[in-house]
Amino acid sequence: MEMDEVTKVRVMLLGGVAVGKTAFVTRLCSDTFSEEYHQTTGLDSNTRSMGGVRKLEAEIVDTPGKEDSRSDISTAASGFNIYILMYDVNRSPSVQTMREIYESVVKAQPEPILAVVGTKLDSRSSDEAATIAAAQEWIDSTFSGQAVTHHQVSSKTAASVNDVFTKIVTCATCPEVLLLGNATYINALKDLQQQLSEYVQ
Repeated sequence: MEMDEVTKVRVMLLGGVAVGKTAFVTRLCSDTFSEEYHQTTGLDSNTRSMGGVRKLEAEIVDTPGKEDSRSDISTAASGFNIYILMYDVNRSPSVQTMREIYESVVKAQPEPILAVVGTKLDSRSSDEAATIAAAQEWIDSTFSGQAVTHHQVSSKTAASVNDVFTKIVTCATCPEVLLLGNATYINALKDLQQQLSEYVQ
């Protein structure tokens, strides 16, 4: 890869109504936050450029959270490199909604690269710990052996937003993942880990 070559990646944000998808992408792309709620009615595309060892340009597509929009989202969901599933850490029902969206939109995609992000970490409600635990339990039971990462952020305070997105995109666009696909890459890592374990013994 040439030093000046830009790796382009497409990222789709998915989650229920008012979980903070738009606030997340607004913080990423313009470093602002608004208390006003504006419902997303269609697919809304934004771009985020990142430097570093490899130059990355991410197209981030925000999606509606309404249930009656899912068939349209599912139709448009092919061709994305990464799917970020989002829930509100203060509302446990948002985890169930996230699970339903995964089943109806993402599951049919070939070897999707996934990340799960809990939002609104700044609110600190009494449901927070249980909601995060429920999301992790779903990840553990559904994606055993796959590299599905789980993060929590606050778009209001900007806590972890940039770091989490950068980690997700950088890992998902490393040459091995792009070449082999998520499941194949994870199996290769597991085999290597087993070989190293046997070597040490």
